[in-house]
Amino acid sequence: MTDEKHDDRPVYQAACHCGTVRFSLRLTDGVRTARRCNCSLCRMRGAVAVSANLGDITVTQGHEALALYQFNTRVAKHYFCSKCGIYTFHQRRSSPDQYGVNAVSYTHLRAHETKAN
Repeated sequence: MTDEKHDDRPVYQAACHCGTVRFSLRLTDGVRTARRCNCSLCRMRGAVAVSANLGDITVTQGHEALALYQFNTRVAKHYFCSKCGIYTFHQRRSSPDQYGVNAVSYTHLRAHETKAN
């Protein structure tokens, strides 16, 4: 993990749809890490995930509303808001030292904020 005092990566604010769950994060390499996971759950939900190290996400509000879903090997941990159902992030099975973060959950990439008016 990068030394906090010398970490020049931006800190993003993120939230689920209803705003109950809020978290801050730093991405490992910005949007260059964007990908679609090919596990059965991610294929069905169609989310694009970007990468963050485990220590680079801090839930700032609504931790009690985060629900956990695991299946098959129960290694990956998929978190979502228990009120609105939006997937927020998941601890990866393929890289357990990282989270995959719903790319449109953080303010910088929200579609309504990046559209040209």
